[in-house]
Amino acid sequence: MSRAAEAAAVQRQALGPDVSVWVSASAGTGKTKVLTDRLLALMLDGTDPARILCLTFTRAAAAEMANRVNDRLAAWATLPPGALLAVTGPSGSGKSTLLYAIAGLLRPQRGNILWDARNILAETESARDRWRRHSIGIVFQDFHLLPELTPLQNVLLPASFERLTTDRAIRARAGSLLERFAVPQGRRTTATLSRGEQQRVALARALFYDPPVLLADEPTASLDAVAGLAVTRTLAELSTDEGRSVIVVTHDAVLISHCSTRIALEHGRLRLGQREEVSA
Repeated sequence: MSRAAEAAAVQRQALGPDVSVWVSASAGTGKTKVLTDRLLALMLDGTDPARILCLTFTRAAAAEMANRVNDRLAAWATLPPGALLAVTGPSGSGKSTLLYAIAGLLRPQRGNILWDARNILAETESARDRWRRHSIGIVFQDFHLLPELTPLQNVLLPASFERLTTDRAIRARAGSLLERFAVPQGRRTTATLSRGEQQRVALARALFYDPPVLLADEPTASLDAVAGLAVTRTLAELSTDEGRSVIVVTHDAVLISHCSTRIALEHGRLRLGQREEVSA
């Protein structure tokens, strides 16, 4: 998907009540102490703790958070590999906006987006694109597929930014994902697929670079009960069986029941529905 298409998708989302600071710590760089130092500084400056969201994706980061800021934040969740987090709240409360902010697709009115103490909003657009492409998979609410392209061509869109679409291994990777999700590959255009099939193409595209974190915006909202349950089970498998950290924005009670942690967003304030650490 082009950056223009992503921007258009974001612009359609209402900003909703202001959550001033979103902070996300991912795995692997050992910078959690820097992150917690910044969090403590924010709270000392008077930032409302209910407007700070911190997601930790490793047990080591969770331990650092627990030792230093556990009782000061209204919403922080430990998401080790294999965790499935639901973001809930009334329509218009800013759930989708929060998801896009976490991914660096949207600049919040105030605050920062930090991954391993790396402020991704301070980077160039192209640098953010490269970071996002290999770090996060995103499933948009309306899929954002190009209907005139085939399912295979849609899955290959992320590779097109790196001019890799003609590579045999790259094409095989895209084809294997479509096969895994039982998407008919003989269709000439994606427009001829059912909504459930289009959702599975969007999932395959999001997983193309095998990201450790997957974000899904209302992944079952436009599907019937059978297709919605199939997507719910797929998301659960992607987290528990494959060790991904999966974050979903949803109103779906069935999908919420499969999630190990829940964060509610209401009137610009965050509330954690389940505080204990999720076991991988």
